[in-house]
Amino acid sequence: MQRTIGRLWLVMALLVSLLATGGAMAQANTRVVLAPASALVGEGQTAAVEVRVENVQDLYGLDIRIGFDPAVVEVVDADATQAGVQVRPGDLLSVDFMIRNTADNAQGTIWYALTQLNPSQPVSGSGVAFVIVFKGKQRGATSALTVTYQKMATRTGEAIPADVANGEIRVVEPSQAPATPTPAPPPPQPTVPMPTPTPETTLPAQPTQAQPTAQPTAAPTQPAPTSRPSDTPIPTAPAQPTLAPAATIAPTLAPTAAPTAYAEPTAAQPTADASGTGSGGSLNLGLVLVSMVGVVILLGGGWALWQRLRRSGN
Repeated sequence: MQRTIGRLWLVMALLVSLLATGGAMAQANTRVVLAPASALVGEGQTAAVEVRVENVQDLYGLDIRIGFDPAVVEVVDADATQAGVQVRPGDLLSVDFMIRNTADNAQGTIWYALTQLNPSQPVSGSGVAFVIVFKGKQRGATSALTVTYQKMATRTGEAIPADVANGEIRVVEPSQAPATPTPAPPPPQPTVPMPTPTPETTLPAQPTQAQPTAQPTAAPTQPAPTSRPSDTPIPTAPAQPTLAPAATIAPTLAPTAAPTAYAEPTAAQPTADASGTGSGGSLNLGLVLVSMVGVVILLGGGWALWQRLRRSGN
């Protein structure tokens, strides 16, 4: 019985030991490394060094600090819009809240710390924490790249232990330095193209025709009729006598009818009788004579009346 109990205790102790060892091994696999571990940079040229975190579980925030020799290399600013010198964030964590991102080229230090915020999820696996771009200053010299401090934590603030692998960078002749790949710029954000107002086509100005000013037109003057030798002069009517008022007319004058216009007597066509010499021709001739006598009497009376009126008017 006692042997059985002892064996059980031994088995339990072994299980606990294995679990503890497995957990330690899992945590020991998390590392902070530099890539490349041994970098080359030409004098006056630049080279990029990645700070990577490998085999991490439930990472939510980190704080990593790097030391270098400022006489050999210097850090190139990754964001000219911000004051100071910064390094370029990596793709391991979302940059929800940047705690510190500074590089001191006088002291030779780099301090990079950030944490994610809700709703970002914890990260497991491997990735680039940040990228340092160095510029070579002293040819033939080598600067150690040392992880002077590192701390990683879960979402609940639990620390994540990790191993550290330091690196170095050496300044060489520019011709000996490997070509530095130019980091690809971030993809542009899709923008909805705004409609460009089409400039209106300006038609050439039409020449404005001046309205014709009405010129005073002189009425056409009718040429005065000129008598030609062959023209017959137009007879002018005699001046009408000025009639005196009716009261001055002598009462002895018998009212006479106004002279009527003389009508040319129309001769009746003689009608021939059966004998060849009818009495119609003699009758017509007599009527013509009587008419002529009457006209003479009327004209004589009118002339006498006109003379009398003229004398009375004077």
